[in-house]
Amino acid sequence: MAAVNDNNNSTTQFPISTGKTFLYNTLITVLQGQGKTVIAVASTGIASTLLIDGTTYHSQFKIYPPITEVTRSKIVDGSPLANLISSANLIISGEATMKTNHALDAFNFLFQKLEKKN
Repeated sequence: MAAVNDNNNSTTQFPISTGKTFLYNTLITVLQGQGKTVIAVASTGIASTLLIDGTTYHSQFKIYPPITEVTRSKIVDGSPLANLISSANLIISGEATMKTNHALDAFNFLFQKLEKKN
């Protein structure tokens, strides 16, 4: 919670079977209750249904298959979706190990573009 409240850009990883989904849903509930914006994504539709307001990263970030080294998000800077992502207090991305390195590169490119940072 401190990382979210301090606007600290950080990444956290947890091993298998440690209650990540429960933790994610608790964070989503608490933060949304405080009026904060939370985006929750996963690699598959089944996994995304386990997260409160969850969706697939393909849908949320407009990163469509086939995902290759040149794949980029279709989100336009300044659009409502771009503004939502930029203003999010927390982005939860479950199943990181299920994402290809090219998908992670597309994430990185999108976030750098929206935050105007390298």
